[in-house]
Formats: sequence, structure tokens, C-alpha cells
Amino acid sequence: MKKLTIIVTFLVTLLLVTPFVFASSGAPTMIEGASIRTSGEQGLRFYANLENEAVTSQGFYLVYGETSVVNLQTAISNAVEDNVMLNVKKVFKVEVENREPNGDFSVVLTGIPEVGYLDKITAIAYGVVDNAEIFVSAGTTRSIGEVAYNMIKANDYNQVALDILESIDINHRALVSTHWETYEESSAIFETDPLILKTQFINDWNAKFGTTLTDLIGTAFHTSAIVGKTDQAAQGSMTNLTGMRIYAFFKDELYSLKWGWLLDYIIKYGSGIIHPARQAVALKGDGTNNNQILYDASHFNYSLVNFFNMSNQTGGYEPINFTLPGSKARYQDVVNFNNTIPKMLSIYNLSKIGDSVALPQDLSKDGYTFNQSFTEGTNVHTISYILTGQGKVLEPNFTIVNYNISYLDGAEEVLPNDLYNINQSLTLPTYEKPDHIFEGWFDNPSFTGSPVTSISMGTTGNKVFYAKTSLLDDPVITSLISQLPTHIMNDYVLPNAEGVTWQLKAGQDTTLYNVETGKLLRFPGESTLLTVVLNKGSISQDVVLRFGIADPTKTQYYYNADANSVAQTGGTFTTQQNKSGFGGYTIIVGTKQYFIGYRSHISLSGTTANEIMTISQLRPYGLGGANNYNLGLLTGGIPATNSRGYGVLYENTGNVPVQFDLRETYGRADSGYAGYGKFILKPEGNGQYKVSALLPNHTGGLMVTLNQGELLWAPHTWEVAGTYLYQPGATKGVLLVNSIIKIETFKMDFTD
Repeated sequence: MKKLTIIVTFLVTLLLVTPFVFASSGAPTMIEGASIRTSGEQGLRFYANLENEAVTSQGFYLVYGETSVVNLQTAISNAVEDNVMLNVKKVFKVEVENREPNGDFSVVLTGIPEVGYLDKITAIAYGVVDNAEIFVSAGTTRSIGEVAYNMIKANDYNQVALDILESIDINHRALVSTHWETYEESSAIFETDPLILKTQFINDWNAKFGTTLTDLIGTAFHTSAIVGKTDQAAQGSMTNLTGMRIYAFFKDELYSLKWGWLLDYIIKYGSGIIHPARQAVALKGDGTNNNQILYDASHFNYSLVNFFNMSNQTGGYEPINFTLPGSKARYQDVVNFNNTIPKMLSIYNLSKIGDSVALPQDLSKDGYTFNQSFTEGTNVHTISYILTGQGKVLEPNFTIVNYNISYLDGAEEVLPNDLYNINQSLTLPTYEKPDHIFEGWFDNPSFTGSPVTSISMGTTGNKVFYAKTSLLDDPVITSLISQLPTHIMNDYVLPNAEGVTWQLKAGQDTTLYNVETGKLLRFPGESTLLTVVLNKGSISQDVVLRFGIADPTKTQYYYNADANSVAQTGGTFTTQQNKSGFGGYTIIVGTKQYFIGYRSHISLSGTTANEIMTISQLRPYGLGGANNYNLGLLTGGIPATNSRGYGVLYENTGNVPVQFDLRETYGRADSGYAGYGKFILKPEGNGQYKVSALLPNHTGGLMVTLNQGELLWAPHTWEVAGTYLYQPGATKGVLLVNSIIKIETFKMDFTD
């Protein structure tokens, strides 16, 4: 350790000159900052400026600690026997003989002992005009340690400043967090964290060579480091590293002083593998090393990258391996090498050896809980720790967490819980369920993703696994499930077999369907899912039933117009329900499904063959328009006017044929016709019907016969729910003569 020589002490006596003036016109001004004089008598220098020709003398008041000009003036006024006291210490007055031509003048404090390197001193400049002192508005407060630190942080390197910081560091320590999960006593001032040092190294490298590195990656840095090499021999024969950037960096006046310790560090730890140390010796010297093979400093360059990254990037060479935990001791040794690169800190907040420092209370570590204690040798520390200056290592105490594993089949726990921790790997058990195939454990009840077979080391958290199983093939169960319809819209008794029972699954809606009787209890709407349970011996299988008028295998077309409005397409279940309602019949054409409106199905029945149906039978909901032959259509059971609305489906539900004048049905009548677009649907069995040819226009009347089971469609412009059903030539419609359609009913009466 280099010690400053005490050349001059405070030998200046105080001269009392009164009165004085505070910051008057022509008063001196302090020049921002302070510096360390490094030549001649070393010391702390303060600067001021005074441009006033009337000034007869000038100088500084020097005060231990921080103070203001007002406090100084008060202290001068209260001086006893020429002793001015401030901050319980004597104030010194230094008169400066001359000023520079520009008015600058300064004072240098020499002989500051090492113990006083962090003592703040305030310099307040003054001038004397007409026997009156005039003062600056505010003084400058600094310590020699603060100035030295600021100089080094600004890359204004000199040995004097470094010696000052090293002297301060001897009596101070910091408790630092390491990358190997300990807290260790280390330098209070100089940085030991390789990642933080890396950032500074990159900044200096880029500043030196105009590069734009953002990280130190082996190949990229090595390529940058060998730019400019002068030895043109093959890499395996090179003996000279001069000319390279890496050589120029460590020979730079600034960076050799700042980073030269890295060469000594690599020499120490690279000697065992020869080449990194051999190359570091060359970089420290003249670029050669006793004519030894130096390659192109590759081993050194990769060792440097590994040091800063705690890595083992090799590039095909054999550099120093700095991976943890194996390199823990090497990193602990950095404190003994770096005495040039300081941390980011407040120089006045350093902890001295013997100080008590607070220990962290909120440490976290995956898979562990922190016990709020640290072990150092045989000692245990909880709240605080007293710095010893001996490089002690404190190990935080953690307790490993045991996590729970639950195994579920549905909502039921089917296996005993397991425990695991972050340091364990675990293979999940198999699961056996009668009459089922086990397909694996999943981490979600929907069985999305892949099955989980094991828990790997490093995993944390409680786990819940869900068993995915499938029934073994059971011909009875398979047969029963195959008999279920795609959707249920009427009373329906579930298929049965010996030893089989059905029940509604717990938690399901009980107002929709009676599983025991098969009775549909209310209108199911468009589509509603209900889960029932099929039981057979030890097998219980959930079965999802779809209730509703919408066939999931078809595309639905709903009515979408208000009463007395021209029919529109693009409807929804809700629009038809709100505007026209549903009439209990659905018409299926291929993959399209249509629905007639409320009261749009009219039953006809005779007692004798070919009985003539009356107009009141044909129009049970009344007439529309101006005369009996205006075929106003129904909207919600109310006759619509002006031929607007939708179709009516007549059905002969009796046992004999019936006859009627086609003019007297509901339907459309305009343009000289008594009605058009009407056709008969002839039953083909199984709910299927064949489409007849369009019936003739019948302005003058047309008697038709509707046989048992036949239907008559009397539409508005051949539409069902706003979608063309029949159009001559099929230019717009979906039906042609002899087309086969299907008509199904759905339950609408729930009064029983």
C-alpha cells in the first residue's frame, strides 16, 4: 500500500477582517468540483474565481464537515480570542497570494492523513474589498476519498487516486451476494461480480476500438480481439501477439492501469493448462514469451470470455473453465486482484470493519423456504452480522419444500398421494380400473396435451393428475350407445338391456328430461347437452345426450322477418322464436333443415271417403284480406295481409281421402292467380316424402284430393322460413319434382 507523504499541515492562522458582505456584486464564485493534485505536494485542491479589480486579497475558509456561508459568518462573528469554531472544530483561513489572469485561484490541502480520507471539508472562497470580506453564495464540500472515487468512475485514472481508494478499502468491508448462493465479506469499494465487470469491459473495449459489442461471446470476441495481428505464421506457429487489439488494449495507458490485474489473474489460474498463462505473460510484456508458441491468444481470449460469463466456451481450444460451482474459489480470489475498478456506491455509506450490517430477510430459492438465518462456521446469524474483515462466508439456511401429488379419476382420489421435492425425479404410478384401459395421467381434466409419465428434477409445485381411461369393448354397451339418436326432441325411452340401468348424472338439470320414463319435460330449445350415466355391473360410463330441435348433422335455416314483412333469410333460433315461433315440424332437405312457424301445421280429417273440406276447416284461424280468396298467411297464428308471411303445411291425418277447393287454403293469391307454388308431398315411409309437380294455378277453382298421410305445402312464394324451398327449374329453390324430403315432428305440448 502506497501512503501519501504528509508535507504540509494546517498552519495558517485566522485573520479577522470585518465587516463582511454576503454574495455581493463582484464576489468570488466557487468552481464546481475539486481535484487531487498528483504532482509536487499531493493534496485536495479547491477552485474559485474572482474578477474584481478592487479586491486587495483573496483566499478560502476551510471548515471540517458541511456548512453554509451564513453559518461561517455567524461563527466568525462569535469568534473567541481569534478562534473561529464550526462543527466543534477550528476553522482555518488561507490567503491565496495571486490569481490567474482569468481570475482563477485555488488552495491545496496537503498532509491529509489516511484516517481522514472520508472526512468532508468545505471550502468557502472570499475576497477583500475596502477592508470588507465578500463571500461566495455557497461553498464546495468534498472529501479526498469522494474526489478520488469520482475521478476513477470517470475513467480519470491515476495511481494517487487508486492508492486513496485502496487505503479506504482496507478499513471497510461489504457483505456481498454471490452467484453461488452465499453472502461473503468482500471489498467495500472494488467490484468482484464478473457480470458487472463484463459490462464495464465491453464499454471500454468499444470505446477503445469503436466496436459495438453488446455481449462477450467466444467466437465473436476472439475474432474482434485478433484484428491487426502482425505475426503472419500459421496459428499453431505464432510467437508474437503485437498488433492485435487484445495486445493494444492491455498496453493502453488507461486500460493497462484499469484492467492489468486481469493478466496477473489469468497467469495464476491458467498456468495449469499452460497456454492461457503463457499468452497472458506475452500480453503483459512485449507480445512475446521466450519464443514459445502463442497461437493467436485464443486460449487467453476464451478464458477472458469464460471469466466474465462464468462459462466454459472453448472454441476448440483449452481455455480456463469458469463454470460454477467448480470455479467458486477462483471468483472468491478476485478481491485480491481487482483494486482498480470500483463499484457503484456512495463513498460515505461504506461499512467499517466492526460495523453491524443487516442481513436479508426475504431470500427466495426455487423449491425451498428461507429460514431467516445464516450459518458461518459454527456460528448462526439471524438479524445482523458484524463485519470482521476476514472474508467470512455466510451460508443462508433453507428448508426444502415437499410438494403434494394427487391422483384423480374424475373428482375422486384413486391413489394415495405422493410427495416429491425439487431434487427428486419421480415416475408416476400406473392405475388400474376394472373394465377400463388406462391411457395415462394428464395435468388437466380435459385431457389436452400429452400424458405425463414422470416429474423431472428441478420441478416445483403441488401437482394434480387426472386419469384418462376408456372402457374395454363391451358389446352390450356399444350396442346401446349406437342406438342413441343424434338429438332428442320428443319423448324418448333410453335403450335397455339386461343388467343395464340409466341415471341422470349428479349436478345435471333435472327439469329437462326424466331418465326413468323417457318423458321430455320442457321445450329443449335449439341444443342442450345433458349427461347421463350408463351402469352395467362395475362399469359406469358417462354418456352425453343432445336435446334440441337442431340436428347437429344439418345446417339450420330459421325465419327472420316480423309479421306482415317480406320473408328474409339469415335468421337464428332466437329470431324465429321471437317473430314466428315454432310449429312442431321440421323439414329436412339433404343437409338443410327448415322449421315451420307456430300454428303453421293444420290437420285435415274426414269421416267418409272424398269428403269435401269446408273453408272453416281449411282456415281455422280466420280469413285475411278483402275477400275469401285473398290468401293471407299466418304469422304466429294470426292471418297476415298483403300476401306476407310464410307457408302452411296441411296434413291428412284421417283414415280416408279428403277433397277441397285449392282456392280456399291459405297461401298466396296475386297477379291473376288464386294461388301458386302449392304441391303435394306423398309419404314414402320412415318420415320421408316425395315432392309432386306444382299444382296448376287455380283462379277459377281447382279441386284436389289429399290421400291419407299426404301433405300439402301452401307457401308464400315457395318459401319456408325465408328460404326458397321449391322453385320451378330449381333456379333458386332446393326441391325438384320427385325430390325426397324428410319431415319430423318435435314435442311442443308439455301440459301433461
